Amino acid sequence: MNARQLALAALALSVRIVPAHAQDPAPDTLRLGALHASAILRDPRARELELLAAQSRLRQRNLDAELRPTLLVESQAQYQSDVARIPLVLPGGLMPPVPAHDTYDARIVAQQKLFDPSRAPRRAVENAQLAESQSRLRVALFGVRQNVSDAFFASLRAQAQIAELETTIADLEAQGAVAAARVREGTALAGEEMAFRAELLRRRQTAAEWNATRRASLEILADFTGRPIDSI
Repeated sequence: MNARQLALAALALSVRIVPAHAQDPAPDTLRLGALHASAILRDPRARELELLAAQSRLRQRNLDAELRPTLLVESQAQYQSDVARIPLVLPGGLMPPVPAHDTYDARIVAQQKLFDPSRAPRRAVENAQLAESQSRLRVALFGVRQNVSDAFFASLRAQAQIAELETTIADLEAQGAVAAARVREGTALAGEEMAFRAELLRRRQTAAEWNATRRASLEILADFTGRPIDSI
C-alpha cells in the first residue's frame, strides 16, 4: 500500500466516523431567563412576596380605620334589696308609688379621632418594614438564580468541551488507523500505533468526565426548575 492509498483510507475512515447526529437539525434550546423564571416560581419562598404585601395592606387599613368613628353601647342594671318609702296616705286613700327594686340604664357613645400625629410615622415604619422584608427575600431568591446560572454555564462549557473532544477523537481514530496500516505494511514501528491508542484512550476518558459534568449540571437544572432537561 503506497502513500496515496494510505491517505485515501484515512479519508474514508474520517468520513465514516462523523457522528450521525451532526446532520440532524439543532434542537430547541432553553434560555437562561426561562430557567430563572421556572426556578423562582418553583421556590416556595417566592409566594412570600405577595403574602408580605397583603399583610402590609391589612395593617395599613387598620391605620386608616383608626380615624373612623366608633360606637360604644354601655348598659347597667342594679337591684336594691330595700328602697325608700313615703308613709303617706293621700286624700281618697291613695298612696305614693313605691320605687322599684331594680333599675336599668343604657346609652350609646360615639367617638372619633380628629387628629393623630403618630399616624404618618407609623405608616412610614410599616412601608419601611415591608421594603426590608421583601429585599431580604429577594436576596435569598437571588441565590437560586445564581445556582441556576452556574449549572447552565457549566453545562454549556461541558457541551463545548465534548464537541471539541469528539473532533479530536475522530482525528485520532483516523490517524491511528493509518498508523496501524503502516505497521502492517512494515513501514512504521508498533510504538507509533500504541502512542495513538494511548492518546485516544486519554481523550475518551476526558470526554467521559465532561459528559458526567454535563449530566450533573442538567440534573441540577431539572431539580431547580421541576422539569426534565435533556439538553440546553
